[in-house]
Amino acid sequence: MGRMQFGQGGGAAGMGYGVGGGMGGGVAPGMGYGGGMFNGGGLSLRMAGQAQQVCDGFGVTYGLDGATARLAAGLGDVFSFSVAAGEVTGAAVTLPWGTTIQLPVSAGVDYGLAGTDVLATRALAGGFSQVRYSDVDADGFYQAVSTARVLTTAPHVNLFGLSGREALEVTATGGVVTGVTQILPNGYEWVRLSETTIPDGVAWARQGELVVETATFANGATSWEVFRDGNGDGRYTEVASGTGQLVDLVGVLDATQAVAPTL
Repeated sequence: MGRMQFGQGGGAAGMGYGVGGGMGGGVAPGMGYGGGMFNGGGLSLRMAGQAQQVCDGFGVTYGLDGATARLAAGLGDVFSFSVAAGEVTGAAVTLPWGTTIQLPVSAGVDYGLAGTDVLATRALAGGFSQVRYSDVDADGFYQAVSTARVLTTAPHVNLFGLSGREALEVTATGGVVTGVTQILPNGYEWVRLSETTIPDGVAWARQGELVVETATFANGATSWEVFRDGNGDGRYTEVASGTGQLVDLVGVLDATQAVAPTL
């Protein structure tokens, strides 16, 4: 029988209990099985010869000799947390066949409480990633309901003198966004929203120095991006992206305040 490993692999495209999360709109929470990493807040089954790996997104593996792989698409309500004196002291995942694996809470991940939810935050080069876990059906098990990545460094400026990140020019009337033009790194302007261009399933809202772009998919899943105009030049630069519940915008402002003049 092959060796089964529960692990933290993955990277910028997906999330498990750990934080991967890609910029540029993110991906909808989900579950993959049978062939590769998932794109969302759950587990995935990956086949490699006789070896079977259950991966959740970080880079550490845990061996389960003799276990039988049985993962269903969409499974995600499998995480549990121990809390003492208002702090998360333990984290675990329960696999479909009943095996519970304790996860190392000190492996570069900071767990904290946000009401009844649990937030897992990991520092990355140039920012941080975060996953929110919620016990949506009050059964004692949590699922990843949102993912986020926040960039806290100044954007790279290319040879055209433009930001290497996504940037928007926004027109608002009476507080309602009525026009959006995306400025690509090569200087090309792409009209995303106008009187004659109305995209399906995408909406923008301006909140002070921030603009939030939200995409809603046919299955009801959402992804979002946050842009900031920190220097008042009328151009909003991407500072955060994720899936599911929108990140705390006050936290985004605080995290990017030091580089606001470059945004």
